[in-house]
Amino acid sequence: MKIKLLVIGKTDDKNLVQLIENYQKRLQHYIGFQLEVILDIKNVKNLSEIQQKEKEGELILSETVYKKAMGKISLSKMTFSHQMIRLFIVEQLYRGFTILKNEPYHHE
Repeated sequence: MKIKLLVIGKTDDKNLVQLIENYQKRLQHYIGFQLEVILDIKNVKNLSEIQQKEKEGELILSETVYKKAMGKISLSKMTFSHQMIRLFIVEQLYRGFTILKNEPYHHE
């Protein structure tokens, strides 16, 4: 099995990039993992939220990603940047695999 995480736009914060890369390396021990960056769409100021999601969906699948999804998850009622969520997802995947393998979670 392989996991591919599709993200829109690059991560600008160097600290987040370093943390994401750290967990990506850790994940490779358990599963094939790839983080694929899709270029950010331009001129979003003129688009509604729904239109923006449609455009992003087209970039990912050339068909609305939300219609194709088998489900949706919500990480929190709080608001986080897309860049932070990438870190959360990669870290939680790593944490999940350590639990499945009955290994201790490594804190740093």
